[in-house]
Amino acid sequence: MPLQLFSHAPPSYAQDEIGKRGDFNHRFGGDAIQSGYRFHDCKPLHLIYELDQSDPLCPSYLTGQARLPLFYPFRYEQGCSYEVRGKDIRIVGPSWLTDNFPPWDAPETFGELPTCLSSMPYNPSDPQDVMAFKGVFGWDSLDEAGIKDALAIARKTSSIHPSTHAPEDTWTYEQTIESCYGAPFVQGPPVARCQNPKCTKEWLTVIALQTQPVKTEMVWPDKFVMTYWQICPKCKCITAENTCT
Repeated sequence: MPLQLFSHAPPSYAQDEIGKRGDFNHRFGGDAIQSGYRFHDCKPLHLIYELDQSDPLCPSYLTGQARLPLFYPFRYEQGCSYEVRGKDIRIVGPSWLTDNFPPWDAPETFGELPTCLSSMPYNPSDPQDVMAFKGVFGWDSLDEAGIKDALAIARKTSSIHPSTHAPEDTWTYEQTIESCYGAPFVQGPPVARCQNPKCTKEWLTVIALQTQPVKTEMVWPDKFVMTYWQICPKCKCITAENTCT
């Protein structure tokens, strides 16, 4: 599955095609140090994507920056949040990191390849589209009839039920689906606040996700792993995480 890059106003997304050159300078992989990135108080992070924010299909999540770097901390035992200031990268959370990870033989860098973005169809009033990306965009764009259709989709595509997933006995099926149904995330929609100690703990927004981007070089040795990135709408720190698919 290629990278999917999300815009939230209005909801839409683009998808990349690794190995294809377009009109903008997007790339997968590459050496972060040779690309000019400087890591402060941490080991270098793996550069997964570096996206050209001048592309209309790439939301300008980092104001004043030409590039949007999507890193992942494979050298540490969990995801992390990082701050981007030009070419300077600082990890802002969590407060502790365990190195000597991963247990598999991860490459020092991923082979650099060009890539390009294409706009993908997404209709925020179509229950099928909405439920396919509910974990990213939510379902507030649906009217009452759309919610009814969305619940029918949930019944066919998931085993989520109030008896097993609702935190309270009084929850309805609709409340349970609203909270727990998070496609394309199998384990529920990511719900997290900013880890930057200098920020005000804002809720994070999903900006990108990918599973197994290239056949020749695996980002994860297990194909059933999704890497995803979120951003704080206030301080613009980026959080990189992974989840099972």
